[in-house]
Amino acid sequence: MAGRTRGDARTSRGGDVLLGRETLVDELIDATRRAARGNGALFVLTAEAGMGKTSVARSVAAQVLDEVEVSWSNCTTDLSAPPFWPWRGLVNVDIHGPPAGEEADRAIGAERYNLLNGLRDELLARRHARLLVIEDLQRADVSSVLLLHHVASAVVTTPMLIVATLRTGEPLGARLRAAVDELSGVATTRDLPPLSVDSIEALMRRVSPTPDPGLAALVAHRTGGNPLFVTELIATARTARSQTALRDVIEGSVPTRVADSIARRLSRLPDQVSHAVGIASVVGTRGDTRTLALALGLSADKVLELLDQARAARLLGASPPGAWQFEHDLVRDAVYESLSESERVSAHAIVLEAFTANPATPAGVLAHHAVCAQPLFDAERAVALAAAAGEAAHAHHAYEEAVVWFERALANTPAAISPRWRAELLVRCGEAHRHIGNVSVARSAFLDASRITDDSTILARSALGYADPGADLGIAYRTEDSTVAALLERAISAQPVDDSLTTVLLDSRLAAELYFSDVPHRARSLSDVACARARRLGSTRALGAAGAVAHDAFVVGQAPMPEQLLNSQQLLDWAREDGSTAALLSAHRARVFDLLAAADLPAVDAEILAFRRIAEPLRAPAYLWWLSTWSTMRTLLEGRLDDAETEAIATYELGKGPLDGLAITNLSFLLFFLRREQGRLDEMESATRSYAADQADVPAIRVALTFLLAETGKLEEARVLLSAITAGGFEQLRDRNWPATWFQLARAAALLGDATSARALLASSTRPTEQCVMVSLATVCLGSTSLAAAWLLHAIGDLDAADAEFRIAEDVNARLGARSWLAQTRADHARLLLDRAGPGDLDHARRLTGLAAVSAAGGLRSIEPTVADLQQRLAGDVDTPADSTPRTRSDRVFRRDGAVWHVAFNDRAATVPHARGMNDLRALLARPHEPVSVMELAVDGGIPHQARGPGAFDERARREIRARLRELESAIAEAEDAGNTERAALIREQRRELAEMVARDLGLGGRSRRIDDPIERARKTVSTRIRRTTRR
Repeated sequence: MAGRTRGDARTSRGGDVLLGRETLVDELIDATRRAARGNGALFVLTAEAGMGKTSVARSVAAQVLDEVEVSWSNCTTDLSAPPFWPWRGLVNVDIHGPPAGEEADRAIGAERYNLLNGLRDELLARRHARLLVIEDLQRADVSSVLLLHHVASAVVTTPMLIVATLRTGEPLGARLRAAVDELSGVATTRDLPPLSVDSIEALMRRVSPTPDPGLAALVAHRTGGNPLFVTELIATARTARSQTALRDVIEGSVPTRVADSIARRLSRLPDQVSHAVGIASVVGTRGDTRTLALALGLSADKVLELLDQARAARLLGASPPGAWQFEHDLVRDAVYESLSESERVSAHAIVLEAFTANPATPAGVLAHHAVCAQPLFDAERAVALAAAAGEAAHAHHAYEEAVVWFERALANTPAAISPRWRAELLVRCGEAHRHIGNVSVARSAFLDASRITDDSTILARSALGYADPGADLGIAYRTEDSTVAALLERAISAQPVDDSLTTVLLDSRLAAELYFSDVPHRARSLSDVACARARRLGSTRALGAAGAVAHDAFVVGQAPMPEQLLNSQQLLDWAREDGSTAALLSAHRARVFDLLAAADLPAVDAEILAFRRIAEPLRAPAYLWWLSTWSTMRTLLEGRLDDAETEAIATYELGKGPLDGLAITNLSFLLFFLRREQGRLDEMESATRSYAADQADVPAIRVALTFLLAETGKLEEARVLLSAITAGGFEQLRDRNWPATWFQLARAAALLGDATSARALLASSTRPTEQCVMVSLATVCLGSTSLAAAWLLHAIGDLDAADAEFRIAEDVNARLGARSWLAQTRADHARLLLDRAGPGDLDHARRLTGLAAVSAAGGLRSIEPTVADLQQRLAGDVDTPADSTPRTRSDRVFRRDGAVWHVAFNDRAATVPHARGMNDLRALLARPHEPVSVMELAVDGGIPHQARGPGAFDERARREIRARLRELESAIAEAEDAGNTERAALIREQRRELAEMVARDLGLGGRSRRIDDPIERARKTVSTRIRRTTRR
């Protein structure tokens, strides 16, 4: 495969096909000599088949053979060679990897990246000047191309020239195409053009010393200037006795494809020779003479005789001693295609037996011939060989090739094969898919495996693979797929009672899944169990995995800030000791969260950089999404609103494949606060109401709705919601999102002037210890926590304390570069100073208003109303109205007078006896076109404090209903696309009936009605008394 043998035909002068390639050959020779002086390079020669790429490389190798070592390698046509085959003569692929018995790193692509690093370092450590030729990248395994890219950036300082050839016009798999495309960015690419007419005429002089001048142009036209076709034609034309005969040959004998020419040559050979050539084509483009003799059942001498006849017919080319090779890959392909289906199957079976005699034969070679020999070869043995090839590829992190072999094994699995074996193949296939980012395919394989076995190991791998696409990094979140929890529960119940890393991972992942669910207490219990197991194991990997979930679920946003920082630092210490990429990414992610909460932006940047250095080389969208999320957060924080929106959409596109619901949820969070800064928060009302109804078990969503209503001026409804939240206590809201929840409640309380809620939020047991407010996964930063504290203190009338908090907030937000929240802080601080009216307050307020006005003029529309109000107050144009109750027109009367009501509208008047429904009507008429909560109309305006009962629909039922409605919607769309209007109408009716049935059991906005719900009882009571009043 690699060497420096002078007699090797691969280093011989290229001959005729080098006409027109002299400049390229000279360039590569010069590059080789520069490389020998330590200035290496990578060249990729591209062209269609037959254009002379290999001949150019041979010519260069022949001319520098005395100056540098020459290594030559080829990529195989059928994936039968082991991973990294083109590199195996130069590096020891098998020595690079984790120690035996060590748990695999679950980070996507991490183990392959580590292997690539090791192979690159070993290769570049060679200090001898070298020319390395790698032929046919279009047939390479993906890992080999990735290694070539890995080496390219460092080869410039080494004594090595790499020349690779790439045949264009060949179909490539998506992953190989991506790898080749990336390679083009780091390599010097030279595309070989067709031969010129002058070069063709020079070749034709070897047939006729004085060829007709027009014949060269005709040859160029008929062959497209392809050197292989030109030489094929000239070889055929050597029999012509005259110019006329030569023209006839050219016009009538140019093959439309190489296969035509090959077929003619094969037909002229003796049967024994053509049979030998056919068997050789099944072996490959080149091979060992002894193996071919064994396959043919002939002596070596006899085989050599047959091969000589094939060379004379220009089917085989020159080769090293003991070997043979076809003249060109196209020749081999044509011979193989000329065999009938039965001949091919039979030949593969014969070749397989020959290769089996050699224990050193790679697993992929045996598997290839075993699969192709079906049904003449034992099916179970073929499956076993394909599975072994998949395992060999997976062991070397050649995941693309592993997928191919595992899928071939599954496709050839006989019906009688054991379910356990089939499940193992499915899991291995899923794990390989997961490592190359094919999340949906991987999850399907894991699910299929779990359905056919109760084996504890298979169930654990299936559950973890299905639940974790490699992107959550230990965060507490619930997917929308109920299968996740069910699979994890089943896997946990199947595990032995002994502690193990597997049980730690299962317990932790289920804890994360149940965190936002109907049973959050179970999440805490599972997390505690996982941490206890990890401590007993004493494994830093187990401690890190369990600790990451526990930290995100029960420390972030809840523990005192110093404890949060110490906890995430411990995660990082464990990760560094363990060395696992997954653990390091999780720990750096946790540090980003905590340091942002501590308002230490330089430290946040350092952690993001550390995360980037690990994640970017892996090129996994799942990890790049985190980086893009944090970059977008900074863009929004800095007030670059248009850029933030563009980046947010790009971030979602990056993460929607591997992260699914997580990507859309965090896009929603960012757009929510972005729309606020843009002064367009009202656009989010419908979606927020719907989400609050859909996710009724996530209390923070109701808080977001309260915040939105208060910000957009729907103060009465916001007041009702805030009062209900405050009356119920904050304990149910004390989760990882508590600082953001508290911030939004504080804003609502301030806008509503709700001193009662403000005092409750200011309690020492309630106020977060974080200096900065983070939303979700550091998706949004809301700036200083002190801003919310200042709002609350202003609301309860403690103006001096509010002033102090505003000053802290201004300092923190300035340090953070939080442009929009800094402007908000200045505007609200100015209002406080005007209200306090102390010495110097007016001047300070005027300065702050001016700064806020500049920000508003710069596009921060959210503070425009506040700035306008401040400017009016400073100018003395208006006084703050003491009573903002809406005034009624004189011709519209709805007024109670003792036991009667006076009602007038459009010159019509009436006197109506009092009824309790009249109070409800007055409240509704006072707020036209606004939604009014039933709780505002309840008896005495009170809010029921008793606990609400369980939902009429539990979480599982709501998910199943939503899933069924989506299925029906998809079915309607499919029927309409197919033009089947009758079927579409029938399905639409089914959906209507289901929707009506659900509506009877749902409250306003799609919220699930509660059993024995006091709010539901109030709705019915108020509705009944309004109906009775209007009917009188």
